[in-house]
Amino acid sequence: MSYTILRPATHEKWLEERKKGIGSSDAGTIMGASPFQTPYGLYLQKTGKAEPVRESDAMFNGHILEPAVAEWFSARTGNIVDITSEGDWMAVDDDRPYLRVSPDRLYWDRGTPAERQTYEYARILEIKSTSKIVDKENIPDYWYCQIQYQMGIMGLERGCLCWITGAPTLHFDYLEVEFNGPFFASLVSRIDKFWNENILGGVPPAAINAEDTLRCSPVARNGSAAEASDEIFRSWRSLKDCRSRIRALQEHEEVLSDAIKMAIGDCESLTYTDRETGEISLLATWKNTSKEVFDEERFKADNPELWTRYSTVSEAALDRKALARDEKELYSRYSSRVASARKFMVK
Repeated sequence: MSYTILRPATHEKWLEERKKGIGSSDAGTIMGASPFQTPYGLYLQKTGKAEPVRESDAMFNGHILEPAVAEWFSARTGNIVDITSEGDWMAVDDDRPYLRVSPDRLYWDRGTPAERQTYEYARILEIKSTSKIVDKENIPDYWYCQIQYQMGIMGLERGCLCWITGAPTLHFDYLEVEFNGPFFASLVSRIDKFWNENILGGVPPAAINAEDTLRCSPVARNGSAAEASDEIFRSWRSLKDCRSRIRALQEHEEVLSDAIKMAIGDCESLTYTDRETGEISLLATWKNTSKEVFDEERFKADNPELWTRYSTVSEAALDRKALARDEKELYSRYSSRVASARKFMVK
């Protein structure tokens, strides 16, 4: 496979190029491995039938941390990270231009001489930031799909996944990955079918969960009824039984919680002293919490331009999360914390 490197002049133009094909972050979705999106959801996004995905806090944090994680990888391994591979670029397959990838970084093995520091000898570096604990022996499937797709398009035999996690403390690790030819062939076959039949052919993929079904059929046909199969009938009976047991447990939980709250009374916590050892254990707390109150009216009057910038058109409401992220000091002037209801917690 041969490819062409594109370096769009702006981030906006790079985003436009991404829309013209299937990127590496889409690979896991098409393989059914993504916990964030289904093939039907990707179909709606690629065909413009769904709102563009808005950058989440996790995505924003990942972009901010990416250079630091790349530097951490270089310091830990001694490998040579290609500084020119940072930024908005992509490798586009020459025969099927809808196959396009944008690796986070490229690198060369430690000790690679300058004359061999070319794309031919490069490795893929895929960078992740996560709040979850990562098992090196069982990495997320969609991570694997992503790096295999990137290696395959660029014709590279090796790559590396590296990540930082905040669970339970800040931790860095990495895993070298070998190119898997048969897997890549299967992946590209699925992508070919998705692009040609679903995107170009306009045939939506099958729904695989209730959210897909709701998106596909937001309005039910009046007076219609679907006939349940034996399997669905058994699922219905199990659901009824499950809900009955949940209700019984919730009622029992409420009785127990009330008893403990009454024992706490006007105190903040409940403790228990072991009669034999004298050890004191914290059992529960029932403390007053505080909540943030933001004076939107005063902020709007004092800062009309910022109000317009951070207001959502559809709801005519202030995007407080974005404002707090970008204008922390200004945001704090209009926010305060006030006492709220007591919060009960069992330790």
